[in-house]
Amino acid sequence: MVHIPLNRHVISWCILICFTCGFYTTTLFASPDYWPTNAWRSSTPEEQGMDSGKLIEMMEMVRDEDYAIDNITIIRNGYLVTDAYLYPFQKNTKHVIHSNTKSITSALVGIALDKGYIKSVNQPVLEFFPEKTIANLNEQKRSIALEHLLTMTSGLDTKDSYLYKWVGLGEMMRSEDWAQYVLDLPMAQAPGKHFEYSNGVSYLLSAIIQKATKMSALEFARKHLFGPLGITDVKWRTSPQGVNTGWGDMMLTPHDMAKIGLLYLNKGTWNGQQIIPKSWVERITIDYTLTDIEGPLSAHSYLWWVAVDQKSRDLGFPEGTYFAAGGFGQFVLVVPAWNTVFVHQVDSSRIIFCMNLLALRGYFGGISKEDVSYTRNRCENPEYSSSYFCRKCAWFGNYTTFLDTPPGMAELWLKITQARKSK
Repeated sequence: MVHIPLNRHVISWCILICFTCGFYTTTLFASPDYWPTNAWRSSTPEEQGMDSGKLIEMMEMVRDEDYAIDNITIIRNGYLVTDAYLYPFQKNTKHVIHSNTKSITSALVGIALDKGYIKSVNQPVLEFFPEKTIANLNEQKRSIALEHLLTMTSGLDTKDSYLYKWVGLGEMMRSEDWAQYVLDLPMAQAPGKHFEYSNGVSYLLSAIIQKATKMSALEFARKHLFGPLGITDVKWRTSPQGVNTGWGDMMLTPHDMAKIGLLYLNKGTWNGQQIIPKSWVERITIDYTLTDIEGPLSAHSYLWWVAVDQKSRDLGFPEGTYFAAGGFGQFVLVVPAWNTVFVHQVDSSRIIFCMNLLALRGYFGGISKEDVSYTRNRCENPEYSSSYFCRKCAWFGNYTTFLDTPPGMAELWLKITQARKSK
């Protein structure tokens, strides 16, 4: 069993999920009586069978423990019950979602399959690249199917995950043709035999979408996924070959991430339209690959993680829970047992952004070069790097006294209907 070192972002997320076990006062479940295509409707937690007092306790814990969280959004029965943002993050600001992108890439493959652009998940990957001459070609490589990319069991020796310090990812990005690089890799083992987390195979999926549909993955998503959901404000980086980076680098707002979660919670249906095939969503919790990682990452299916082992139960994850996960603490958690979607975001680039913003202000005369240097030193010091100081120095709304006042919640939307406990 592999033990994953948990950073502060992941620990805070696990604790928050455990905390949610006390949110629910009733087992109230309901299909949405509206669809948030244009905007989310809000509700008191109690109207959705939740305890607002517990939600406030959760937010107090975030404050007291100084968890480096940018956003927490909770949807139950299709209604927004909590929407919190910490400095410098603000409502309607796009956030990089890192490997949550993979889960969206998976959805696009399912849609392309449903619409006939792709024949089958059993279609050999090399059929999509007939123009390429492939190195290290053998029967194992010829047998890699689309499903092997979706389950991260390709057998390719990508070495592009945290286990290898992303060495393979860097090599791919320095190559002249990213798809060619991945396809040329030697085989580490036969496909379908072993789970091996890989970013490169998700890039291949994006390239396959582009080849099969004659549209970039982003163009295809705008037409068949984002458009129907009312998601309009999206950024997604492309490779030098003009292919969207299927493994990451997408930017979405928290409310739009929650729409993706709600779509999956409702088995691919949105406002009476089947956006993603129902079977594509249902297979996540039925046909998964064990990862040899204990806890919530114990299983994986079609670029979603499935919490299936006993440790997941001990942590409070109900059976059937699955989630999209991105580096440094980006999560879209789908909990069918609670009819709930959680969105949790963290910005690991806060310190770099802080320094760049201060340097920009210094250039325009907002602060002196000495102040920029002083703040850079403070932000680089581990003693301060995760503190509110560095969150505050990036706050857009305070140009002259950004070092003087303690920061806090940029915005918290939560209707409190129960009295807070006296202390």
